[in-house]
Amino acid sequence: MMAWSWSSVMLAAAVAALPLLVLWILDVRRMARVAASIPGPPTLPVVGNFLSFSRSRLRRSFQGMMKQYGTIFRLWFGPLLAVWVLDAEDVEVVLSSPACMHKPRVMYRLIEPILGRGLLVLNGAEHRRHRKLILPSLHREVINKFQPLMQGAAAELVANLRPRANSGEVFDVVPLCGIAAVDSAFRTILNASGELFGPELRQEMVDQVDTMSSLLMYRAVRPWYHLDWFFRLDANYAKYRRINQVYDKLINDVLKNKMEGGSGTNKHTPTGRRKAFLDHVLGSESGRQLTRDELYGELKTMLAASFVTSMDSLSIQLLVLSILPEHQIRIQQELDDTLGAERPLEVGDVDHLEYLDRFVKETLRYFPTFPAFGRRCLRDVPLPSGHTLPAGCFVALSPLASHHNPKHFPEPERFDPDRFLASAVAARPAAAFMPFSAGPRSCIGARYAMIFLKTHLASVLQRYTVLPDPLGPRDVRRVRMKMGVTFYPRDGVRIRLRARAPHGATATAG
Repeated sequence: MMAWSWSSVMLAAAVAALPLLVLWILDVRRMARVAASIPGPPTLPVVGNFLSFSRSRLRRSFQGMMKQYGTIFRLWFGPLLAVWVLDAEDVEVVLSSPACMHKPRVMYRLIEPILGRGLLVLNGAEHRRHRKLILPSLHREVINKFQPLMQGAAAELVANLRPRANSGEVFDVVPLCGIAAVDSAFRTILNASGELFGPELRQEMVDQVDTMSSLLMYRAVRPWYHLDWFFRLDANYAKYRRINQVYDKLINDVLKNKMEGGSGTNKHTPTGRRKAFLDHVLGSESGRQLTRDELYGELKTMLAASFVTSMDSLSIQLLVLSILPEHQIRIQQELDDTLGAERPLEVGDVDHLEYLDRFVKETLRYFPTFPAFGRRCLRDVPLPSGHTLPAGCFVALSPLASHHNPKHFPEPERFDPDRFLASAVAARPAAAFMPFSAGPRSCIGARYAMIFLKTHLASVLQRYTVLPDPLGPRDVRRVRMKMGVTFYPRDGVRIRLRARAPHGATATAG
C-alpha cells in the first residue's frame, strides 16, 4: 500500500475543501448583489469597513452614518455583512418574519456561559419548544401575583434607604437597587429562602455585575478571545470563571433543595397568591416536560437577566426623577390620590398608576436597557423601505436609535411621558417603541419588568423625595451612558433623599 506523505494529505484536504470555498465565495458575492441598493460607507478589499471603527469612537461613527445614510445602512466586516435597520416599519417586518427569528450565534455564544442556555440564546425548534413550555408559568395572571413578593423586596429597599434620607448625603443608589433586584428575583423566580441567599451572596452578585459586563465587552471586541481555549490563557479568565461558579452553585442548590423537598426553598408557600415561577413550572404539566438541564438553563437565564436589567432600569429611573422634579411631583400626587397616606400597594394598583406608567415607558424610550440586538437572516426578506435583506446577513436593530427617530417621536431629545397617552401610541407603529424587543421573540419577562419598576418606584416615592446630586447632571441629555450587558450610567447614579411625611407633606428640610 502506498504511504501518504504529509504534503499529499494537505493537497487532498485542499482539493476536498475547494468546492466549499467556491460556494462560500459565491454566497458572499450574492449577498453583495442583493444588498447593493442599501447605502453604506466605501469598503476596502478583504477587511471591508472593519478598520473604520474603534471602540472609543464606535457610537460617534454610527451616529454619523445614521445622519449620512438614514435609517438603513450596511457595513462589511471582512466577508460578514451587517445591515442596520432602524425605521419602525422595516423593524416590524424583521421582528415578525420567520426568516429572521435566529439570533447570531457568533454574538450570543459569548454570553451563554454566564446568562445560561435559555430562551435568550436558543434558536429554531428548541426555542419554540422552550417558549411554549414556559409561557404558561409567565402568564399575565401569574405575573400579577408576583407583585406581593416584589412588595416585600421593595419594603426592604425603602428600609435600606432610610439612613440615607436621614443623613441627606449624596450616594450611589445602584448597589441598593441591585440588592432589591436580586431579592425580588429570588422571591419571584426561585422562591428561595434566606437559607440559600443570605446578604453575602446577594452582595457578591451585585458586586459582580460591573465585572461581568466589562468582561463580556472586553471579550466581544477582541475576536481572538471568541475562541474559548485562547480566552482561558487571559488573566481575566479567573474572574469570568468565578462569576460562573457563583451562578452555577446558586441554581444547583435551589434545584436540589426544591426537588428533594429541602428547607432552602419556601416549599409551603400558599398556593396562588405567593407562588413563584419555579413552583409554577414544577407544578405544571408543560413545565415537567423540561429536563433538569433545560430547566437549569432557563432558571440561570431568567435570574441573571431579570436582576441585571431590573437593577440598571430602576437606577436610571431614580436618576431621571432627581433631574426632572416636575414629573416626580405628579407621580407622588397620583400615589397620594390612589393610596392615601400609608396604604401599601396591592395587586392591581400598579395598573391604575397611569402617569407612573407613562413616566417609566418614557424613561425606557430615552434609555433602553438594551441599546441594540441582532438577528440572522436565513432567507431574502423584502422591506417596506424598498430594500431587501439578503440571506446570510446579520441584521442589527437598535431601540436606542429607533426610540430617537423624529419621524415617530418629534423632538426626540425632549423628555415627555405624554408620548405614551393612548392616542399617541395608536398613531405610531408598534415597533417604534421596543424596549423588550417585539414579535415572536419578544421578551417574555416584559410585564415582570414593568411591575417590578412600578412597584419599587411607587414604594420609594411614597416615602421619599428624590433629589439630585449638586455636582451631577441637570439635564437628561447630559447623562453619560456606557454599553455593556445593558445600557447604564457611566458615572453611577448619585442622588439624595428627603423623607416625606404622611399625606405627602415634606417631613424634613433635608
